[in-house]
Order: sequence, then C-alpha cells, then structure tokens
Amino acid sequence: MIFSSIPFLYYFLPVVLLVYGLTPRKGKNAVLLLFSLVFYGWGEPKLLLLDEPAAGMNPSETAELTETIRRIRDEFNIAVLLIEHDMSLVMGICEGIAVLNFGRIIAKGTPDEIRNNPQVIEAYLGKKEG
Repeated sequence: MIFSSIPFLYYFLPVVLLVYGLTPRKGKNAVLLLFSLVFYGWGEPKLLLLDEPAAGMNPSETAELTETIRRIRDEFNIAVLLIEHDMSLVMGICEGIAVLNFGRIIAKGTPDEIRNNPQVIEAYLGKKEG
C-alpha cells in the first residue's frame, strides 16, 4: 500500500496534516508540532517554506505565530523562506527581505532598509501628489 512507504510519508505527511486541519489556526503550537514531526521523524531540514501562514489570523494569533516561527528558526538553526502580506510578521521574523511588485524584485534589504525604501513605499502606499 502506498501509505506504508517511507518515501510517501517523507514527502506528503506535512501536506496531509495541513489538509486535515493541523494549521496554526487550529492549535497553539501546530506549526511547531508539524515541524517537529518532520525534523525528528525524517532528518534535519535546512529550509522551512511558508506561504502566507498568517492568512486569516487576527493580530494576537499573528504575534503567536511570529514567536513560533522565530523559535523554530533559532532552535533548529534553519532558514525560513516566507511569502507573506502581513508586515508585522515579515518585519518580526526576517533578517533579509526581497519585495516584489508585479513579479519583479523592486528592493532587497534589511527590515529597516525596506521600511524606508521609496520604491516600496510608492508601490504599496501610492505616490504623493504635488
């Protein structure tokens, strides 16, 4: 049976867990639990990919998620590639940021550099008239 094969579990269990509702919104440390299952069960991953993990969360849930991701990054010494629109999460986790506008990179830098970048401000807040 396909479910009994180790390669299947290695590649698809995290996806299966997410599909069945094990997400940050369903439990305080669900992201940490999911990562721990992968880390301790199948090796030592070097990269954690997150695609809009804060979607639909309120500010307190986002703050909790930020701490969980930071904990995973620091305790497991792992790189995090984050795609996110919630700037409090991005600025709270990332050491380096690349900003895209219509699929093109318009800026790269630290959170402070990005926060003050005129191209980023114009792209996301609009241009001042006058």
